[in-house]
Amino acid sequence: MLIFCLLVFFSSCDKEKNKLRDGNDFYQEKDYAKAEEQYRKSLVADSNYLKAQYNLANASYKQQNQEKLQTALKYYEGYLKGNSFDDTLNNANATYNRGNVNFQMFNTDTTSEAGSNTQFLQKALEDYKQTLRLNPNDSAAKYNLALTQFLLNKYQNQQQNNQNQQQQQQEQEQKQNQQQKEQEQKKEDNQNQNQPPQPQRMKDKKDTERMLEALKNNEKNTLEKVKKKEEQQVQKRYIEKDW
Repeated sequence: MLIFCLLVFFSSCDKEKNKLRDGNDFYQEKDYAKAEEQYRKSLVADSNYLKAQYNLANASYKQQNQEKLQTALKYYEGYLKGNSFDDTLNNANATYNRGNVNFQMFNTDTTSEAGSNTQFLQKALEDYKQTLRLNPNDSAAKYNLALTQFLLNKYQNQQQNNQNQQQQQQEQEQKQNQQQKEQEQKKEDNQNQNQPPQPQRMKDKKDTERMLEALKNNEKNTLEKVKKKEEQQVQKRYIEKDW
């Protein structure tokens, strides 16, 4: 029984290594899709096979589309978690490659506005910094770090400028709305001043009626006085004539 188990184990190891070698052959021929397929078969035989994880990440990265870049990130991270801390050179290479994947994620992200997906640049920046901690002499990591920092500053400044412009535009719109409200209120106030309120008009009407009534009374009194005076004169003339 022990011998049978050992035979199965070594057979499994041979299978994963064979698929890894097949994948490497396709990789050398730049047929990255077939290389990825063979690396996946190697991982079916042994899901913890670090070399297959690393090479699968490389083959996915070489295909340069959004979905494959996500796959590359997944397997680089799996490799880094499973690899020994003492294996600094391979860890440095894997970290550098992950930084390149994040950088490409920034370039190929079509779901966001230009420069708005700077989180990928920030991750790439941290990966290049970590690479240089593990391997300070990596000139490619130094160059990519400088380029990423330049682009990150550029787009962050652009985002800040866009936010400032939006804020200024909002403030300008609020100011215009306030001015329009003030003009409308001023117009309404002027209309109210030119048109006396209804109670005042009622008062003016009553005053006019009283004045007309007074004139009528005065006219009536005057007529009565004139009539009385005429009657007195007539009576006087009559008396004088009779006398």
